[in-house]
Amino acid sequence: MAKQLGRGTKLYRGDVGSATNFVQVPQVESIGSIGDESQEQEVTDLDSVAREYLADLPNPSETPVSILHDPLNSVHQNLVADPAAGTVRYWKVEYYRGTPLALIRTKTFQAFVKRHFVGPHDNSSPLKADMVLRRSGAVTES
Repeated sequence: MAKQLGRGTKLYRGDVGSATNFVQVPQVESIGSIGDESQEQEVTDLDSVAREYLADLPNPSETPVSILHDPLNSVHQNLVADPAAGTVRYWKVEYYRGTPLALIRTKTFQAFVKRHFVGPHDNSSPLKADMVLRRSGAVTES
């Protein structure tokens, strides 16, 4: 069984109307988990001997992203503007493995930037942009 590190993973920001025109987000330090949590609906009746449940629609996750922020980078500037617009756009994550690194999997999804913070602002720490992508809908894998 092969193991997988996150090394080489790339994040891309795309268009609003279709999964096109992706631009790589530079200097990404980490990308959190991408997944779903199934909701549940209780269907216990008076004849049940224990509570009973059915799975409801999955709830798309929030994905935290940490970036080494460059205030002069145009992609980083667009990320700062995204939360105010509340725009749901396409995003893509690519996974790589091997030497040299080869693309092995792609996840594409729609999300909006729910939170975007820049800091810390001090004399000895790298300036980071921490954001949270709130997915809307399912993930397409290829």
